[in-house]
Amino acid sequence: MASNSKVLTIDITNESITIVEVTPSNKKQSTIHNAIIFETPEDAYDGVIRGKKRITDAIKSQLSANGITNKNAIFVLTSTKIVNREVLVPFVKENKIKGIINANSSEYFPVNIEDYVVSHSVLETVTDEENNKQLRVLAVAAPENMVRSYYDLAALAGLKVVALDYIGNAMLQL
Repeated sequence: MASNSKVLTIDITNESITIVEVTPSNKKQSTIHNAIIFETPEDAYDGVIRGKKRITDAIKSQLSANGITNKNAIFVLTSTKIVNREVLVPFVKENKIKGIINANSSEYFPVNIEDYVVSHSVLETVTDEENNKQLRVLAVAAPENMVRSYYDLAALAGLKVVALDYIGNAMLQL
């Protein structure tokens, strides 16, 4: 995604849906263009999307009412069904980290990992007492059916999913 492309960040909770249209920046500060918060339709969300049609209708209605035509969306996942761990992995190239995380995921997560989508973010490079470099990584596992439900919701709302992000990682980035 180009750094000057606007994107919608959408955070759905039991109480409210927050949509912020921003232009992400590689610098410290992103540009906020629009921000709206409205009530989540009753019984439509409880950590998992239950009422796709009702949430879709609410999102489409609010976007239209606020003159927002942007279709690129980043959904922020806030469910307690998402498991995360900070782990140390050997200092390797970025393209090798995923293999390390996947190979050790059953140790990191106390769930049937076959039903989960696993992702990661590098937090920092650390050096131990013996001067060995390691990477501190946030590993996240989300139920596959939950991930799929966000893609389904986006399709119904006419949105393109640019990314899904875990609230812990989103807060870290903030």
